Amino acid sequence: MVDRLEYFAFFRKSTSLYRAYNVKVTIMLVDMADFFIKQNKKKPADLFGQQA
Repeated sequence: MVDRLEYFAFFRKSTSLYRAYNVKVTIMLVDMADFFIKQNKKKPADLFGQQA
């Protein structure tokens, strides 16, 4: 019975860590996508700080 309770406690902890990790990765990927979308909207000359 004790082994079973430890297994469930470990499973719940690992599941919550997995979810927290996924949230952080998702936020990072959204930030990266926003960055590249904004960069692609600029003219190529604007990317290097030059006047077109």
